[in-house]
Amino acid sequence: MPLSNQINIPRVEEMSNVPARFEVPDWREIALGYANLVFDLNAEGEHMPLVWLDQSHTNYPEDSFGLYVTVADPRCGPDQADGTHHDAVGDIAAVIASSLIDIDMTSYKGQNWVRMCRGYFNKANGRNVFMEFPREFDPAKTGGGYGRDFWYDVLPSLLAMELGSLYPQEQSLDEPLRVTADQFLKAAEIMLATPEGFAWSTFDWKAMEPVKNFIPTQDDAAGGFGELLLLAYHRFGDRRYLDAAKRCLEWLDQCTENPLYDAMLPDGVYAMARMNAEHETTYDVAKQLNWCFQGGFKCVGGVRVGMWGDYDISGLAEMRLVDRAYACETFKMAKSLVPMVRYDPRFARAIGKWMLNAASNMRLFYPDYLPPEHQMAPEYRDVTRGVIGYEALTTRSMWGDRPAPFAERDDWRDTYTPSGELGVWPKAGHYSLYGSSYVGFFGGMIERTSDERILQLDCLKTDFAHTEAFPTHLLYNPYDSPGPVTLQLGPEQVDLYDAVQHRFVAKGVNGECTITLEPDAAAVLVRTPANASLTNIDGALLANGVMIDPRPV
Repeated sequence: MPLSNQINIPRVEEMSNVPARFEVPDWREIALGYANLVFDLNAEGEHMPLVWLDQSHTNYPEDSFGLYVTVADPRCGPDQADGTHHDAVGDIAAVIASSLIDIDMTSYKGQNWVRMCRGYFNKANGRNVFMEFPREFDPAKTGGGYGRDFWYDVLPSLLAMELGSLYPQEQSLDEPLRVTADQFLKAAEIMLATPEGFAWSTFDWKAMEPVKNFIPTQDDAAGGFGELLLLAYHRFGDRRYLDAAKRCLEWLDQCTENPLYDAMLPDGVYAMARMNAEHETTYDVAKQLNWCFQGGFKCVGGVRVGMWGDYDISGLAEMRLVDRAYACETFKMAKSLVPMVRYDPRFARAIGKWMLNAASNMRLFYPDYLPPEHQMAPEYRDVTRGVIGYEALTTRSMWGDRPAPFAERDDWRDTYTPSGELGVWPKAGHYSLYGSSYVGFFGGMIERTSDERILQLDCLKTDFAHTEAFPTHLLYNPYDSPGPVTLQLGPEQVDLYDAVQHRFVAKGVNGECTITLEPDAAAVLVRTPANASLTNIDGALLANGVMIDPRPV
């Protein structure tokens, strides 16, 4: 039975402990292959290269870069709009994800991709935050943000702040990130002074005023604001950002209806749990986390459970449209929720079980894991090298009656190029860089153990700008009996502390170490120095002055 101190998430309880047709790909290898392919300016072959240098110098007197949103996306490329139609949600994410698999993106393939991301800082048009494109396009025609919805008007800045935390030495990001933080601080103050709070469609960064339009209000943007301002506090040390982050999360905490719209509520859950552990707040993490999985009146699907045909699709995030799961949102959800358990181990079992399902079932977005009749463009598999996936899995294909699950892209048939022509989408365009760019989030955090069904999840990989910490991993035993598992610890002796059981489970170990996990239970293992000095401060347990358990009793 699960340990009694764990909080269950009802939607996760509906999932099998081990998904049907269980198979976890080598996500790190897929992520490495993806980075090697999409950041190759000299790639040859049909629809190659997938990246170009944006030499418009729109916001800075230097080159930036663009990735195609999908393979052969007719809106993109060096000849469209002076090479400026490329999106931050994919491009900055790809740089972050590649960094998480230990690629130095300040020098990869001879380019400083990190510095070039500041091309998305929209200072030329006076918005002074990171936006979806380097300059403004009509979202009604080409897609994207600019005063339409929070997803596109917040996420680029949040990604930029996360990227900055991975490269604190990249001083070229200091100015745009500081100005962005100030803009978000002002925007939060403006919205929180209104009766609506964050119940708006978006925020106009030029007029500095909130907006309501045909898009439903995206209240979960408060979570994105909260994480961004928390990271800004850790980068710049300005207490105003921390105080503003608290106010954003307090607003989210008082919501009585599920605010989930797309994928910023998990950002808020992470920020809330971290605030509770580090700053003695008392946010209701369980309520918000349950909402992330459950979905609600704005985002009906939440996280899927069950079978589509012969395939288990449990664990995949379904945003906005029923029976349509998305790659980007699932990868991104893991980015927030795996590190969250460091700060609140009460959810270790729920997140460990969900991640075992997601790590296996996410393979269905990739052409090597579905039969050809379940894919829109199987004949283009070799073009993508098998490392670029489809964006969506569905039971209701937009291209007619197809077997479920069916892999395809979003329906952009009525989308125009920046020059005004109706976009002509080649079949290869069903492969999406937009979602596949996040694959390094899995590649960086998912590690194998001696048992293929017991994964080791690195809780620090996406714990951006975390304070000093020892290596911390989440493990989940899906079996109904105690599970021995062998870990590779390296040459230095360590003690293994389990923040779920609040005790050391091994001392003075190195090299190969076998531990036993309780049945259907999780552990959050912290590798402390052997014989570290333990202290209790403000309710947390510290080893050599470093927090190892936020809730030791």
